[in-house]
Amino acid sequence: MKEIQDVVNSGNYEMAEILLQEYVNSGKYNDTAAVLDAAIREYCGDREGMWNAIHKGLRYNCRNYELYIMLGNY
Repeated sequence: MKEIQDVVNSGNYEMAEILLQEYVNSGKYNDTAAVLDAAIREYCGDREGMWNAIHKGLRYNCRNYELYIMLGNY
């Protein structure tokens, strides 16, 4: 997860997407992954994907404030 965060922070969204998909395909998804997923979707202009990521993240942890920030950006 840290590697994905570092890649997103560096602005390399294409690589972040690849790493996130590998992470998700390994059966892992949580609220932190949802924040990263939403950030990547926001950058790509994929509003439906952004909404889906936020929705899944809030269902996992409704107390994650970062997801509410992402919801505000949405």
